[in-house]
Amino acid sequence: MTRTLLAAALLAVASTTAIAEPVILKPTGGPDNFSVVFGRTHTTTGAFYDEYFILFDGQALVNGQLIAIFQPEQAAMNRIRFKDVELDGVDLAFSSVDVNLPGEPPAVMELAQHVAAIPIDGGFLLTVSGCAGANCGNGNNNGNNGNNGSNGNNDKVGKTSLAEIVTASYSGTINLVAAPRQDIPEPASWALVLAALAGAGLAGRRSRAKQPRLD
Repeated sequence: MTRTLLAAALLAVASTTAIAEPVILKPTGGPDNFSVVFGRTHTTTGAFYDEYFILFDGQALVNGQLIAIFQPEQAAMNRIRFKDVELDGVDLAFSSVDVNLPGEPPAVMELAQHVAAIPIDGGFLLTVSGCAGANCGNGNNNGNNGNNGSNGNNDKVGKTSLAEIVTASYSGTINLVAAPRQDIPEPASWALVLAALAGAGLAGRRSRAKQPRLD
């Protein structure tokens, strides 16, 4: 009975949350400063969960941000609301900014960012969860609440409403500053070091041999 309930719960979660395949990202730049630019567009209304794995060899200091622009007059078709964003297990902080530019429709910028440097060692994971489309701004990030199938005006079954047409996008940037590596002598350098140590030891034995013995 318990297994049946668990399976049903997992099925319900899978049916209400869009879970995308993990995306593998490789930083560009160097030798010390690297960056990763990424983004995603969701075309299904409701909750989503995205994963990105950033390849990196070595230690670095990392920070990053995600941005989504929402224009209220477009019937919420392009709305993204971030719910939880983690960079290598560290939560990013959320904020909303009203954007009013001359000649452009009013917009809201949803921002998730972490300004302070996060130390990493090797590859790390970025996870992004939130809501896309209509009814993402009412405090419920779990989808459209089942209100998009009909508007109460005897719509035909299967007819698509404006709230169901979703092209919700976000984009982001991750910055990495490589930690300085300790210089490790090459094999030829090791040979010179050993030769120098051997020479110093031989010279020490000769100097001791030349000292007069005191009986």
